[in-house]
Amino acid sequence: MPKVAFTLSLKAAMKSLIFLLAIISSTRAVTLSCSFYSTSLPYYPSVYACNNLVASNVAESKILTAVSGQHQNGMSNADVKGLFINYVPHLTFFPRGIEKIFPNLIALGSYNSSISTLTGDELKPFPNLFFFRLAVSPNFEKIPENLFDSTPLIRHIEFFNNNIKQVGENVFSNLPKLNHLDLLNNYCVNKLARIEKAQFPALIEHLRTNCTEIEATTTKAPSCGNTNEIICDLQVQNQVLMVIN
Repeated sequence: MPKVAFTLSLKAAMKSLIFLLAIISSTRAVTLSCSFYSTSLPYYPSVYACNNLVASNVAESKILTAVSGQHQNGMSNADVKGLFINYVPHLTFFPRGIEKIFPNLIALGSYNSSISTLTGDELKPFPNLFFFRLAVSPNFEKIPENLFDSTPLIRHIEFFNNNIKQVGENVFSNLPKLNHLDLLNNYCVNKLARIEKAQFPALIEHLRTNCTEIEATTTKAPSCGNTNEIICDLQVQNQVLMVIN
């Protein structure tokens, strides 16, 4: 093959590869469409935030690569202090890479999603977080022990209208600034506590009593001793029927 033809063929192949990689990358990227606005949050009368109602490609990847939307005059992504991903029922996770788009977040929330798990690593990029909400996520059942290990400044937490069945015993113990904890309408807890009303001790005790991990138990096969085998079988069947009923 002539050198010129080989070079052109190689260039064409490279262009095709780059194009293919771009397509793969775009289908794996999470993008958000933001409505930028100023809002008030507890302890902060004015917070510039992104309220997101649309998230694309969330089933293919967990990495946030871009946001769209018109900033208010003089504002940029660096000014965004709050991100609220609301009414995205197919969302199953908080995207990774949020801190690269919005490096100064102090408030993060999701309302009406399908998020089922959450770990301390996912909140680690937000050391200045003071407000966190994960609400109306019926698949969310467990608050892990280390969830807030990297967010010691947090003051306001909302987990209402989920399906929480387990809560790490000390998950709220090392949060000296925490003064609002909303756990209303969950499987094992239906309480809200504010530190100024001295409601925390009762809530923490309730969690320890009602929301600790349930150990799996094994059912032993019934023993009939020396009873006749036919009578034993009838007794076992009786017990099974009683359990079913």
